[in-house]
Amino acid sequence: MAEREVLRTGKEKGDITKLCGKWGRDPSGWVSVSKSRAIQHIDDKVHRYFVQGRYSKVYVLVVNYKDGPRLRTSPDKTKANNLDNLLGC
Repeated sequence: MAEREVLRTGKEKGDITKLCGKWGRDPSGWVSVSKSRAIQHIDDKVHRYFVQGRYSKVYVLVVNYKDGPRLRTSPDKTKANNLDNLLGC
């Protein structure tokens, strides 16, 4: 299972719609993956997405809500690495 660092996120109406990072072979270095694709990768254990915090990695989790699955980071001591707080992509 490959790990991918999430550096930015796409957001719409309070929901994370895509994850962006510098993995892959895109000449710009930036690549994005849709929310549904990221959920599939995580569920199928193809990729593990994370945000690098100041002191540690926090992993992106799939959490099921009444209105469907959502992406969020595992809890830690700071909100600075929360997916909502990353710059947009």
